[in-house]
Order: sequence, then C-alpha cells, then structure tokens
Amino acid sequence: MTFKYGSIIVSFIILLSLVAVACGELKISVYTGDAGGCSGYSEYLGAKTNDLIQESTTLAGSCLSQSFKGSGNKAETFSITNRAGDHAEVGFGIKNSKSYSGSYTLSPRAAMFAQATEKLDVDTADLIHAFANAASREGITVGSSIDVTKGSLIGYANSAYATSGNADAWQSINSASGENIELYAEASDKLVKNFADSSVRLDHGFLQNYRSESNALILTDGNIDLYAMHGPFNIKDGEMNPIGKIYGDKIKSEGLAFNQNGLTALYGVTINYGSIEGRFDWGTETKSNDWVIAVPLESPVAWGGADGEIKISAAKICSSSVALDGGKVVSNDKANAKWVSTNDWVQGYGFAESSAANKP
Repeated sequence: MTFKYGSIIVSFIILLSLVAVACGELKISVYTGDAGGCSGYSEYLGAKTNDLIQESTTLAGSCLSQSFKGSGNKAETFSITNRAGDHAEVGFGIKNSKSYSGSYTLSPRAAMFAQATEKLDVDTADLIHAFANAASREGITVGSSIDVTKGSLIGYANSAYATSGNADAWQSINSASGENIELYAEASDKLVKNFADSSVRLDHGFLQNYRSESNALILTDGNIDLYAMHGPFNIKDGEMNPIGKIYGDKIKSEGLAFNQNGLTALYGVTINYGSIEGRFDWGTETKSNDWVIAVPLESPVAWGGADGEIKISAAKICSSSVALDGGKVVSNDKANAKWVSTNDWVQGYGFAESSAANKP
C-alpha cells in the first residue's frame, strides 16, 4: 500500500512538472512545518520563467542538499523562506551547454535566518546566467548575478542569506571567459529610497579569482548601510583571497548610490584592450541618513581590507566619479576629460578618486 501511494505521488509530481513547463505559470506551495531539525519552511513545485530561457521546473525545501549535472538547456531556482519571512534563493540558467554540474544547499531556521548556497561549473555554453537573491523580514533586499555569452564558467559559487536586519548576497568565480560577461550587484530598502548598485561588463574577456557582493544592514540607530562591490577583495576577518585578474577588449564598470536625504554618488570606468591584476575593488555604498560614496577603483586597504600592488595595462582608460547633494555637485573627480595612460595611476586610489557626499 505504501508503494502504491508513493507511485501516485510521484506520478502527480511528474504531471505537475509537465504542466508547469508547458504553461510557465503554475506554482503549488506547501507548508511543511518541521523537517530535519529545520522548522518553518516552504516548498514549492512549479515553473520559474527565466528572462532568457523559457524552461524550468523548480523544487525547493529545507535543510536540503542536492547535486545536479547534464548538458544542453537547463534553468533552476532553489529558494527558501523561513517562518519569520526571511527569503533566500539561488539559481542558474544555461542554454546549449556542452556540460554542466553543481550542487545546492538550503538551510533555514524558523525565526532566525534563511540561507541558500550553490556551486556551478559550465563547460562552453551559448548562454550562462547565475544569481543569488535575499530579502530580510523587514524588506531589505540584495542580489548578485553573472551573465556569460558564448563562454565558460568554472568554479562558480554563490550564496544568499537573510535574517533580522541583514541581507547578503555574494558570488565568487575561479574563472570565466566569453564573448560578453556581465556582473551585477545591488542592495535596496523596501521602498527603494536607499539604493546601491554596481556592474562590470567585459567584451571578449576573462575573469580569474573574482567576487561580487551586495549587503544591506539595519544599524543600531535605525539607519541602513547598503553596498554593492566587485573585485578580488577580502571581506572576512583574516581572509586573504588569491590575486585576481580581469581583462578584455573593453572593461566597463559603473555604479550608482542614493539615499533618502537626497544624496547621490556615481562612478564610471572604461578600459580598452587592457587588464587589471591584484587585489582591488570598485562599487558604491550609502548610509540611509548619513552619506553616499562611489568608488571607481581602489585597493581594499582603503577600508581595512588587504593591501597589495595593483597592475594595470591598457590602450586607453577613462575614469570618473561624482557626488551630489540635492542636484548640486559637492565632489567631482574626472580623469575622462582626456584618455589617460597607466602612468596616471595613483596606487591605492585609482585614476579618479572616490567621490562622496556628507561623509565624515
């Protein structure tokens, strides 16, 4: 009798999967209570429509780890929501891959946190998309992602984490190559009155030992600290990431941050036929009731991270940053009035220095 009912359930799940793929809309949610020492988790089976790949079935659970592999087209989202309302999800989409493999783990606690992690390797695909998103119970959200066109992604790992007053999403890449590569990170409060984002785009490029991170933290005074950054930087106490490298026909990074007080900061960097090697980062940050900053390129030692020489080679470089208070420019550094050479690099600070508003 147990086998019979089990067969019925399996058949039902298969039927739902087929309907979900065909319709792209069906989603069934089940509240399952406690499982494996993790309480208050939700599980759903349905279709997740990716912007680029219209094929997916999704199954998510608590304290769950699973491996996957294959080739061709695939799109998956693995998500978890705990009883307190914290949400975390990771996932990937692949089009026409030679082969892919990886694993995911979901780990919630009823009123404490929700966490999702993923590992992924893709050998030569027309399109690769991978992401991590998190939202805390208060509605602060973060996300990081990578898109690769006609390339490979090796040693990729990501994580989404949410708990009371904090959300974090990061991705790390051993190596990625492709015709086009784009990295993105953003952090926002519930009403998008405070926001920070940063992107890195490569044409015919390569990344090695690279990382993205977005974080949103509610401080003890009620302010929210948001940042979005990229680079081979170290973020944990005592952690020392390997030397990183990025190169391409064109490297372009830009970012924007604003807060509820009307402060805005943004930056932009373009490097033609060049490379950057070492420990460095670029991105934006804001504190909701205090300051904003945009960083075109820096050594992590600027914020207490690892020090180290940054090597740059390029045919042409332009870089700029600006900060505004209610539309009035209060900080501005432009190295793009003319194309600059690598001789203009100021070690630790970039071609254009960071621009900030109301920063002590």
